[in-house]
Amino acid sequence: MTARVLDELPPALANADNLPSVPGVAVEVLRLSKDENAGIDEFANAIARDPALAAKLLKLSNSSLFSLSQDVATLNQATMILGLKSVQLMSLSFSLTNSVPRDGGADGFQFSEYWRRSLVGSVAGRSFCRLLGLEKEDEAFMCGLLAHFGQLVMVQCMSDEYAEVLETAEGWPDRTDEQRLLGFDHGVIGGTLFRSWDLPEIICSVVSHMHDPAGLPEDTDEDIRALCNAMHMATLTEKILCNEKKGEPMRELREISREQGIPEDQLDDILIGLEVGIREAAELLDLEIEPDTDYTAIVNEARSQVVNISLGTAATLQKTERRAHNLEIEKRQLATEATTDKLTGIANRAGFDATLEKEVVDRIELTVPNALGLLMIDVDKFKNFNDSYGHRAGDRVLKIVGNVLKKMTRDTDQPARYGGEEFAVIVPQTTPTALKTYAERIRETIASVPLPIDDDTVVNITVSIGGALLVKAAEVGDSDALVELADQHLYKCKEGGRNCTRIADQVLKY
Repeated sequence: MTARVLDELPPALANADNLPSVPGVAVEVLRLSKDENAGIDEFANAIARDPALAAKLLKLSNSSLFSLSQDVATLNQATMILGLKSVQLMSLSFSLTNSVPRDGGADGFQFSEYWRRSLVGSVAGRSFCRLLGLEKEDEAFMCGLLAHFGQLVMVQCMSDEYAEVLETAEGWPDRTDEQRLLGFDHGVIGGTLFRSWDLPEIICSVVSHMHDPAGLPEDTDEDIRALCNAMHMATLTEKILCNEKKGEPMRELREISREQGIPEDQLDDILIGLEVGIREAAELLDLEIEPDTDYTAIVNEARSQVVNISLGTAATLQKTERRAHNLEIEKRQLATEATTDKLTGIANRAGFDATLEKEVVDRIELTVPNALGLLMIDVDKFKNFNDSYGHRAGDRVLKIVGNVLKKMTRDTDQPARYGGEEFAVIVPQTTPTALKTYAERIRETIASVPLPIDDDTVVNITVSIGGALLVKAAEVGDSDALVELADQHLYKCKEGGRNCTRIADQVLKY
């Protein structure tokens, strides 16, 4: 293994004494593949040195995976019909996987499950390549068989660390479990190791990135990228057919398939149809798989889980929207409470200030029809009333004024308790005559409301009202001038005997 590759492996693996090595036949096949002068006979002779490998290659040549129109009886014939590339890749695949145990396992890692997933990935990868028109079916088959090779390496070379991954994973460990606990995953390990063995770069890159094609470098060759995308579909297929939780990979595979123009019913047929190829590949590799696996039932279960996920997502979205709606209502309620006077139920000083500022800003930035009117209202001799009848009676007075203002003001007006016994009404669009009439109606209505003190005593409340108007403003601070002018006319009412209204003749304009 070169120093560069050693640097790319985690220290726990780079320093291991028991890293797997390339089988002898694979070494010879790789050597011949780089020899431009190597012919069919030399490949056949190299493969013939391993009778088990030769038998598998002939068996594969006659399987439905290749669908040849004639029986293949010799290695030379297989090599001529299949082509050197296919023979090379298939020989490497079988040679590299020949040393992997067929069953058994330890510490949660079962070789039967390893092989089941490898078979699904290899056959599915080949099928998706054919469906997408990619002439990389043999490469896909090899990538599928070697996809989990990195897990074997970690189980063998860093068993204690990987035992934790196996223990905490929900079912078969995937790359997210490995990255969370180790900081790397089996795809990276496999791809790095295969590079050190001089396997074709397309195999190394795809094994490294088939779980996450988006992680490929930007300058990646288009053939590698296309195969990586097809093998990503194969990894999702593996999860659908092998995992208990099938819904999310099924949803993602459907989404990718739609982007490729593959209808859902065709995708389902492809998944169910993988059964024949998987059984042939298992027989080819002398593997035993569950004889009664119902692929139709598996796909139906995946469909059902997709529906449940969709319903769950909709319910979660609905719950989130409801929560957001409730929070918005609560926010508005809190904002209303913060600007509302609790005793009278109309705006408090903070609410008054905010509304008046907004109306003045409108007159800075826009031309608003008519003028902004302001009424300042003071309960006459309120201190004497409190001293004579008590504070509870005083509160009833304030409530009466508040109720009258609520009933008499329009939706566009803003009645407010300015402070103590002083009230205000903001009138966004009015004229001096209209404001005067409005003020008089408020004063007369309040004066007409009787306030029983006890069985023998009924009193009436009177108020004094001062008003002013603003047509155009230059800055927000112009609201102070409006309040001051209205206050001045309120004081004139008090000086003139109270229970009257005074509206400023001049209209403020800045």
